[in-house]
Amino acid sequence: MEGRSAIHFKFHRHGNPPALQNVATLEVTPKGHLWVADTGSVAIFMNAIRKCPAKLMVFDLEAGNAEVFSYEFPESRSEGTENTDGLDESQISDDIFQGLFVYMSDISSGHVVVFDAQRRKSWPVLVPAMKPSYVTLMFQRQTVGMNFGTMGIALESKASSPAETRLFFGTLGKDLFAISVAHLRNAITPNNRNPEAYVSKIGKKRAATEGIIADDQGVLYYSLLETGTIMQWNTTETPFYHKREEILKNDAELEWVNSLSVDDGSLWIVSNR
Repeated sequence: MEGRSAIHFKFHRHGNPPALQNVATLEVTPKGHLWVADTGSVAIFMNAIRKCPAKLMVFDLEAGNAEVFSYEFPESRSEGTENTDGLDESQISDDIFQGLFVYMSDISSGHVVVFDAQRRKSWPVLVPAMKPSYVTLMFQRQTVGMNFGTMGIALESKASSPAETRLFFGTLGKDLFAISVAHLRNAITPNNRNPEAYVSKIGKKRAATEGIIADDQGVLYYSLLETGTIMQWNTTETPFYHKREEILKNDAELEWVNSLSVDDGSLWIVSNR
């Protein structure tokens, strides 16, 4: 496994446990490491078929795409009710005081799955606002019904202190929420068993959202799926309802924007039109 290419197709065969089965999300850290979350399942929007345990894989892009390590999620979450079939989005925080943590949303169960890189340990966090709920959306004059949990997540970048950093999240509903990152990191400790107490409702969006990201200036960008719109909100300004702004609208090109990324002052948009 050591030194193996991250992109060679022969290592990505269904049913081969060390290989990637169904990549859900990618993140690149400033250190040049590519983090890959793999559901281990196929046909996740119908009747999911598990080919291998869900896992995280890390590759060093500056060392010939060499594999750094691979982590398989415990079977209790890979095959039970707290599964990882629907891994959808990921966010990474890395600082000298807190260490490196990865936060992943699971649209099938609604959990936010937390991974502690130092301890090589993961755990799920679930609050009522994250649970799957049935919604109807309108696309091209057709009504589509969907039942998904947490879909979009974004780490706050302008908190007054690391202890006050929040993770913004939402389902396909219109509500935008935030949860304390400090709580997510400590959710498995005996004295921290009430995650709902650490959730706040930010406000109501005009439509359902999947893609969401925050830049290093504290600006949160999010998509409105049904209207082909990209919105922004400066998280340092409140209230949400009065401070959000429409920055881009294109019904033809921005249909079902499921992923946003900010790099070197540019906003990158992935659309599943």
